[in-house]
Order: sequence, then structure tokens, then C-alpha cells
Amino acid sequence: MRLRAFAYLSLGALTACSGAVAGDTGSADQDATGRHKGDHGAPSATFPAFTTEAPQIKNNGGSPLARPSIVTITWSSDPNAHTFEDFGDRIGGSAYWRAAVSCEFFDDSTYKETEPGFPFTVQRLWSNASAAAGHNPCVPLDGKAYFNVTPQSVETVSVLQPNHKSKDVLGYAVPEGKRKDIALGFTSDAATDAWTIAATEGDGMTTPKTKHLELSLDKTTGQNGEKAWLTVRAKSAGAKRGTLVTIVSTLGDTVRYSPILIQTN
Repeated sequence: MRLRAFAYLSLGALTACSGAVAGDTGSADQDATGRHKGDHGAPSATFPAFTTEAPQIKNNGGSPLARPSIVTITWSSDPNAHTFEDFGDRIGGSAYWRAAVSCEFFDDSTYKETEPGFPFTVQRLWSNASAAAGHNPCVPLDGKAYFNVTPQSVETVSVLQPNHKSKDVLGYAVPEGKRKDIALGFTSDAATDAWTIAATEGDGMTTPKTKHLELSLDKTTGQNGEKAWLTVRAKSAGAKRGTLVTIVSTLGDTVRYSPILIQTN
């Protein structure tokens, strides 16, 4: 799955965090200089093995529609008018709508509703509850095991918003010229084979024109309960809104993405 809309502030939307504040200090798994001690966890039968640091969609003061009405507008010359109107009439009472919370932009977001009388393919929607529980954040669920990695000991950092006001969000502070080891927990909500991970600067989809970071992973394969360590070195100061790092997890033909915000200035 690919998360685009809230990539830069994704970790800032979380409701809980722990860990060190700025600099090269770290968790109990790290020494005084921030270097990890080689703890890679172990495969676990507890699913998910780690508390998931997942983005949460927040209400910024708007008024949610408690009882929305769907109005389908078609033209008489449209040969698909009946199909569109039928879709609008049926989706409101479907299981899809009851499970959905808010829209998202993942590659595997299509969902084929199976209940009788609703033969349509629709977009899955983001669920805060499902994401926080370590399940696939896109609902309705497809019955497949969800896997990804989640960063550990996340810090509070300050970034500049588009309105030029600073905002405290979750991520990691790695000042220019410094390095930090970040623990990544392999996590799934059911048993899976081991999957591979890769780290890339940017959103995992496009390559930034200027790279501010050097990234390396000490372990690129794992499964629920294991850990890998991502070493981030800040070559130069990035934007005051932070530099995005994406961990790409691949198992078979399924790809998941985990965004991490790095503050370098």
C-alpha cells in the first residue's frame, strides 16, 4: 500500500510515542552514542508483535456528516447512467460504507463487495481503528494477513507547516553531520513468510532531486517479532518541513510502505 496524502506529517498524527528527544541518544537497545546493540528480536506468535506507529486521521474542527445523502447526477445520453444510479442507491446501506471512515490513496485500495445486490468494485477507505490495531488500515478488510514495519522509540520534532507556523510531530531528529540508528519492528496481524525491506529517501514512488540523507539497513529480511536497524546519516540540512524516508516491505507481489519523518535542521 502506498500512503501519499499525509506522508510528511504521518507520524505527527499519532496519539502516542516514546523515546529520546533530538540528538544521538537512544533507547535501551542503544548505547550512549545512539549506536544499536545488535538486538534483532525474534519471530513471535503474538500478532502483531509490536505496537503499531500508524498515521491517524484527525478532525481539525470540521463538522462530520452524520447522515449524508448520496445524490447521483447523470445525463440521459450516458449509456451507463443506470449503472451509476444503481451504485448510488445501493452503496449507502452496504457493509462497505458501514466499515469505512475516510478516504486514502493506496495502490491496493480496490475492494469488490460480496454482499448480494452490490456487484461493484469500490475504493477501500482508511480506518483509524484498524490502523492503530496493527491491521490493514484500508477497510473493509480482505481477509489476508497484513504485514509492515513500524518504527520504535519515536521522538517529538518540530516542523514548519505551509502556513509558516511550527508544529510538533512525531519523527526523528538527525542534525546535519550526525547519524542515528532507528529500530524497525517487523509486524503482521497473522502468520506470514518472511518479507524483505528496503529504505529510500522520499515517498518510495519518486526520487527526490536532492538527497540529504545516507541510509543503510543492517538486516533486510524478517518476520513478525524481528527487528532491523536503519542507520540515517544527515549529509545536509533538508527542508524545515522534514525529509521523508520510506521503508518498502515486499512479500510476493504485495508491497507495503511505512513513512518516517527525519528532521535535519
